[in-house]
Amino acid sequence: DEMSGSNTRYKAGVAPLDQWVNSAEGNFQAKLEELFEKYPLGKLGFNRSRQAMNELVDTIFGKVSNDIDVNNISKAWNDLTHNTIRKRWVNASGGEEIAELKDWAIRRSDKPHVIRKAGFDKWYNKIHDQIRLDRVVPEINENTGKPLNPVKREAVIKKVLKSVYENIVSEGATKIDTRDLRPYVSMAMGNRHKDHRLIHFKDGPSYRAYHEEFGNTDYVDNMIGYGNMMAKEIAAMEKFGPNPDHVVNAIYKMVEGAGNTRAAELGMNSYNLIMGQNVGKSTKFGQIAQTARNVTIGNKIGSAIIPATSDAFFTAITAAYDDFKPLKAVLSGMANLASKSRRGRGRKALLRTGYMADYAMSRANAAARYAEVTGYGATARYADVMTRLSGLNLWTEAWKDSYQLNALNVMHEWAGGSFEDLSKRGRNLMDKVGLTADDWAEVQALRTTQEGFDMLDVTKASPELAAKIVSIVKGETVFAVPEATIKSRAMLQFGTKRGTAGGEAIRTAMVFKSFPTSMVLTHLARAFEKGAPLKQ
Repeated sequence: DEMSGSNTRYKAGVAPLDQWVNSAEGNFQAKLEELFEKYPLGKLGFNRSRQAMNELVDTIFGKVSNDIDVNNISKAWNDLTHNTIRKRWVNASGGEEIAELKDWAIRRSDKPHVIRKAGFDKWYNKIHDQIRLDRVVPEINENTGKPLNPVKREAVIKKVLKSVYENIVSEGATKIDTRDLRPYVSMAMGNRHKDHRLIHFKDGPSYRAYHEEFGNTDYVDNMIGYGNMMAKEIAAMEKFGPNPDHVVNAIYKMVEGAGNTRAAELGMNSYNLIMGQNVGKSTKFGQIAQTARNVTIGNKIGSAIIPATSDAFFTAITAAYDDFKPLKAVLSGMANLASKSRRGRGRKALLRTGYMADYAMSRANAAARYAEVTGYGATARYADVMTRLSGLNLWTEAWKDSYQLNALNVMHEWAGGSFEDLSKRGRNLMDKVGLTADDWAEVQALRTTQEGFDMLDVTKASPELAAKIVSIVKGETVFAVPEATIKSRAMLQFGTKRGTAGGEAIRTAMVFKSFPTSMVLTHLARAFEKGAPLKQ
């Protein structure tokens, strides 16, 4: 329940970590509305305009654009990364500062398979001229104030970048080793998160040249990816304290010690999935398995539009259970499908009020309902394109967005009255995530109307309350538009790591199995739960 799926059990009383992460991501993305409008995805989800994104990158690195919108987006991005994210980190970590790196612009986004093929020497020789070497090892020793020997400094730079290279090609399995920096650089706790920013590009053209050869050239995705990475870490600290790994390990040992090993392992596996810690050192077999799985998904995903038509049925029964006006929920879904304009307005409203912009990412979101698309290159893109061509992506987004909008409309109506006036089903929803009468005044202050939709704006809520509301809205949307959940993926992956031979073998064997497993873990689990206060 603490990790994922508290909406299944009415006694849970917590906002699970996966929805807490969704809430943090939504909060950060809401501040970049102009970014999504200015750089929409191309047809079939192919990359955004490269020329337009090049101008944005150069502007973020300090160049002034002739386009006022680009300058505004650059300003919003810098405010998000240097102010909003840093402040929330400080609050979550109990006061620990992230040392701000002056003029840091955009997170690097590598393609490990390309860099692995190039080899260290080629990668090092190229990147050596593209980055600020003084940000790797300064010319003046920060501990003594004395100049460093140029030859010795160059040797340390190469050794540190070798560690960065190993971290990239192992896809995070090998950690960056900064011990060689300690004699020359202040390594106080405030410098946490400096490791992943060791590579500090000189300017926009240098950043772009690196990514054109070794990384992801959808720079908007790179920006969103940074916000999502920080959202995971901040959400984990907000929920479990400044050292979430330590707390989760303690919970694991406590549950295991009580004799419930399976529950302990499921919780730990779910945590690793949410935090992106389920990655192992990539193997040749793992890469082949990823490729084969993506081809299989691409070949079969088109037919998934047939079972997806049941979304109208699941929307109705979920809305009835939630007291979210089932007939209106179904009609809203149909209206969303029929009207491109309505879909656009709804997405803007959801983005602006903190409910995430899944649709803005370059990878098709709907494929994840039935299988996990991983890896790089043509086969991953093939699975994406087939998902979009089949109509599954549009269908899924339309029904998911409409259910969220309908849920928020009802909750907006509820917030106009007192907590005591809530229906039995409404109180049941609040109990599941621990939302009480003490929270109600803050909930009422979130009422807003955006793009013609009555909603609750969680960007103005405290992190905990935002997580509770997002848990209701997005948690129930998983019932209305069924998809693979963190819990179902954790069960079917048995704690194995992505990229390894064993991990990829398991994922290949279980392809398309996570969807029916999720059905068991959501609707059937809810229907057979003993002691639930409502007839299922």
